[in-house]
Amino acid sequence: MTSGTALKWLAALVLVVGCATAASDAPDYSSIPAWTTRAIPEARGDVRTVASGKREAVRYPGWTKTDFQKFRTYAYADTRGDLPVQRAPMPSGVTGDARRG
Repeated sequence: MTSGTALKWLAALVLVVGCATAASDAPDYSSIPAWTTRAIPEARGDVRTVASGKREAVRYPGWTKTDFQKFRTYAYADTRGDLPVQRAPMPSGVTGDARRG
């Protein structure tokens, strides 16, 4: 084995050992309390039930009160899974040249 090949193997070994020890040094965040928001109800997306039993969103004056809870969000508490990717047909009447943009 030449010294160049031996040096490459030694460098690879050092890299593997270094990565293995770095993975075991992960910090323990279990003692840190969970993050809580300080946002006001209008910004948080809170929902309340009105006298008729219908659910409506707490929003700023003049905004829609539609309840959007059935839709997925990027909130930490939203644990719903990702939607599967679907193929959609090209809309009819669309013209153009893909190569030209």
